[in-house]
Amino acid sequence: MNKRSIFLAFALAISLPATTPAQKVTSDSQVVTKAPTTVSLSSTAAAVNIGTAVTFTATVSPTIPTVPTGTITFKATGQSTGTTSTASVAVSNAGIATWRIALSTIDTYTVSVAYSGDSNYEASAGSSSEVIAGAQDFTLTIPSTYSVRKGTSGAGALSLTPLNGFSGTVTLSCSGLPYGTTCGFNKQTITLQSSLLSSLASPLTSGNYAGAAVSTDMTLTAAGITVTTAGGFMLIGCLFGWRKRRRLGVILAFCTVATATLAITGCANSNRYTQNNGTPVGTYSVTVTATSGTLSHTATTTMTVTAQ
Repeated sequence: MNKRSIFLAFALAISLPATTPAQKVTSDSQVVTKAPTTVSLSSTAAAVNIGTAVTFTATVSPTIPTVPTGTITFKATGQSTGTTSTASVAVSNAGIATWRIALSTIDTYTVSVAYSGDSNYEASAGSSSEVIAGAQDFTLTIPSTYSVRKGTSGAGALSLTPLNGFSGTVTLSCSGLPYGTTCGFNKQTITLQSSLLSSLASPLTSGNYAGAAVSTDMTLTAAGITVTTAGGFMLIGCLFGWRKRRRLGVILAFCTVATATLAITGCANSNRYTQNNGTPVGTYSVTVTATSGTLSHTATTTMTVTAQ
């Protein structure tokens, strides 16, 4: 090979591109997960009377960086009756859904909310309690029997209990009293003060909720046997005149003579005496009425009058 050939071969060799090793290609992956949420529940009142509407508000959190979308399902379930009511409400631009309802069955309800979630947020749930009670009212309780000896009195405790947050003034009265009997109360007018929330610890079987009872004594008095004379009436008149101090000497002299004369003639003639036998011995029904505005309740007791 001559010099010219060698030169050309060398020039060709250095003009060709150099062979490079194969490049390694790498990649990274990132997983984006949904944000967890919580849903809170509130109501306009924790306890209402039957037929009264209540509004439940469910709020989804968080609302950053975007506001949750989707729906919230409300469900109210009666703990005793099993009655259920449901509603599905779209979440607003503020992350809120509301449900207004008047539950028609007396009960304590568990109200639950379930958020559906969306492409950015996970689902969540919450719950609260709601009480639906009967109309405001009160109950009256009195002793079932009274045993009274003629000429004496018998007492027993009467009680009034507010229901479902009742507050008001209650007036007591008696009727059906036998001859010569009187009825009295330690407090004839009683003020009941209660609220439905403070009554929830004492539910009655009817579904009503009872507040604290207020008591007072009721007394029944049976008249005894009395004996009067004309002289007795005269003596009372004389004493009354003496208290007035009108012509004291004349009145005292007249009363002395008149009383002595009537006493002698009375002894000689039994018709001068008048006897009142008082309340007859026997068993009677006495009714007590408790009234507050348009509300009125009655209760009956059996009064037994025995001999003096």
